[in-house]
Amino acid sequence: MLYQLFTGFFSAIFRLVSMLGWCFVAVLRLDMTIFPKELAGMDAGYMAFCSNVYFRHQHSNAVLQEAVRAFADIDRGEETEGEGEGGSTEKTALETEKSEAHRRARNRWQVAYTLLKNPALVKLRRGVEFSLEEGDKVHQE
Repeated sequence: MLYQLFTGFFSAIFRLVSMLGWCFVAVLRLDMTIFPKELAGMDAGYMAFCSNVYFRHQHSNAVLQEAVRAFADIDRGEETEGEGEGGSTEKTALETEKSEAHRRARNRWQVAYTLLKNPALVKLRRGVEFSLEEGDKVHQE
């Protein structure tokens, strides 16, 4: 009985010292919290680390920076598409035909995507009957 008392006491002391050692290691690492997930907001060091990571991601995201730069260039009128020889903005017949074809293709893809996401609209299309069960398209005239 006395043996179990001493063993339990030294085991408790060993566990306390090892827990304090791990806590000191965890406190030095700000990228992981010592609290459970529900209480992670109370860990000031961890929240500072997370806010720093979020801030750097928001302000150094290459895709976002390029998008902002492109939109800023468009707003300033620095878009060079469509300028011909000598700085004139007249489009040639070929450029006009290409842009019209591009616009038609884009519109068709948008209609197809809309119809795919909203199958109820398919039957409202003029001149087209579509069977959802069979997946075939039948033209009405």
